[in-house]
Amino acid sequence: MYSVIFPNEGKSDVSGLDVSKIGSGATGTVYAFEAFGCKYAAKIIKNISDDARDKIQAMISMSSTLRKRNESLFDHLAWPVGEIYKEGEFVGFAMQVLPAVQFIP
Repeated sequence: MYSVIFPNEGKSDVSGLDVSKIGSGATGTVYAFEAFGCKYAAKIIKNISDDARDKIQAMISMSSTLRKRNESLFDHLAWPVGEIYKEGEFVGFAMQVLPAVQFIP
């Protein structure tokens, strides 16, 4: 079972995260999930280091300040907004789902 902690909303358990894969890369896998009535993406990082965890936690602590400075820009960033844990161990971060952008050739 995964859980996500958002600085302002609190903690929420997340079930079914392993079956909602939407992408993967060299450092981890991205899954879709819902918490507190909103849709998010979760990046679960392979072999996360203490330095990477510290950096992600610092970025999360900055998220509300960045949103206040420029909300329309922030809504188009894949910026960490919550910590993801599995069985009490930090494994990744939550980010908002970005709006689809249509490109016209």
